[in-house]
Amino acid sequence: MAGAESNSGFGLFDTYFQLRADGVALPMPVTPEFWAELGTEKLPFAGWLVSSFEMQPGATHWECHPQGDEIVFMLSGAIDVVLEEEAGNRTLSLAAGQSGFIPRGLWHQIVIHAPSRTLFLTAGEGTEHRA
Repeated sequence: MAGAESNSGFGLFDTYFQLRADGVALPMPVTPEFWAELGTEKLPFAGWLVSSFEMQPGATHWECHPQGDEIVFMLSGAIDVVLEEEAGNRTLSLAAGQSGFIPRGLWHQIVIHAPSRTLFLTAGEGTEHRA
């Protein structure tokens, strides 16, 4: 498939998109193996990932995107994005209708305060994770 050519809509939480530098928007169905296969020969990745999540309060992890920035769009709920900066942690508090910018190479974590729906635009190649 050359791009997102479809006569019907896509599920916001079960289909992500890869936005490639050549202008193609490639739908990527989210399967149980999606995250393990992303960036491998089975599910090659280069460009920007558009993904959406339904999130509940609870445990979280730190991550870093060394190849590019990330933007989070709040569809509903409330979260904090904790950014690990040289001067100390800085918190972006986001609610429905707001967005936040996460600079390239900055470790960050999301703290969920209420059931939330988010949309992410991530230059995610080479993403790193830590507990």
